[in-house]
Amino acid sequence: MYYKYIALMLLSSSICFANPWANGEDQGYFALTYSVADYDRIYSTDKQFHLQPISNTGVAREVTNESLRLDAELGINDTDTVVVRTQFANVGAYESVFPQNVFGPSYEGISDTYIGFKRNYRNRKVGMSMELGYIIADDYKADAITSPGYGSDAVALTWHWGLILTPKDYLSTNIQYRHYLDDNVSDQLSLNFDYTKVLDPLWSLRFFGNYANSMGGVNLFDAASGWTNFAFHKKDEMRLSFGTGVNYNINSFWSASVNISHLFDGRNTDASDSSLAVSLIKRF
Repeated sequence: MYYKYIALMLLSSSICFANPWANGEDQGYFALTYSVADYDRIYSTDKQFHLQPISNTGVAREVTNESLRLDAELGINDTDTVVVRTQFANVGAYESVFPQNVFGPSYEGISDTYIGFKRNYRNRKVGMSMELGYIIADDYKADAITSPGYGSDAVALTWHWGLILTPKDYLSTNIQYRHYLDDNVSDQLSLNFDYTKVLDPLWSLRFFGNYANSMGGVNLFDAASGWTNFAFHKKDEMRLSFGTGVNYNINSFWSASVNISHLFDGRNTDASDSSLAVSLIKRF
């Protein structure tokens, strides 16, 4: 029972990264998350490139990325969990004279959907799980920096690990490898880290980090790569971000959380100073 309580606390505070402890049969959560990020520059081969101002006005251009995501986990027995995730994206458009065809049309609709199966094989003070999932990508223009994803279906393998330091301090991490089925999209390796501090029965704090790196690269300015056709930041992208958040338990079943993250470094990706995510979670 003690470890089920820990799992429920992590469901509230660590929605972005699935926790390694088992939910238990017929137990889990639904979470609805709204997130928004604005940026006026990109990382172009490790150096920031500012978007050109609106002609003759000097007003800086800015792209806004919004999303509404639904996460769900359902324990089917004491060790196995079904994971479902889908996202509605609303991404603004931007057109630029240079570099050409980097910025594409806006996008609005269901982007990537994920279906996974997670098996827990250690559920004590140290928790461990393995997860195998499939990502279904929508048919959007993946060579635009405004794309919400990579434009390719993928198989994802994730290892989850967690440690209960004290009844009020938890560490968790996961390592994920994504194999994209489109040969034009590089496979990706990512690492997520999370520390949760429970302040009292109502409030908890969260500190987290994320590193994602594509496993293959291209020369951005190599004409042989097909400048007008190849995916600008989908083949050779790197992101390093850190953030903090707060969670409030409304009652025994409902909680809400607010998380803010900052992009510290990148390669061939947008350069959002910060992104905001607000979640409403229903445990069962």
